[in-house]
Amino acid sequence: MRPDSVTLAAVLCAYSYSGLVNDCLKLFESIEAEYNIVPSLEHYCCVLDMLGRVGRVSEAYDFVERFGENGNYLKVWGSLLGSCRTHGEFRLAKVVASKLVEMGLVNKNAGYHALLSNIYAD
Repeated sequence: MRPDSVTLAAVLCAYSYSGLVNDCLKLFESIEAEYNIVPSLEHYCCVLDMLGRVGRVSEAYDFVERFGENGNYLKVWGSLLGSCRTHGEFRLAKVVASKLVEMGLVNKNAGYHALLSNIYAD
């Protein structure tokens, strides 16, 4: 029995919350080749969240950049912005905030205005 997309997302999240960074990255990289499943936004978000949670924020940014246009979602960039604040990556936070503004996404969620305000206050 082969796992489906939902099962793989659940395993990625489990690795993420368990702090198994390398296992999570290895599984993500094998999703398409080994399981013949195109990674979805949920798969990307699990990896992004994990990288941000463990403090590998610039690696998370590079990961998001690899998405290209497919990564232009509020929750992707918003999660990255939150990680920037948590780990004191203020220069990168400004880049991420600019991306949110450029995409017009920041106006769709007042919470990101508050987060941006808190980042500038720090």
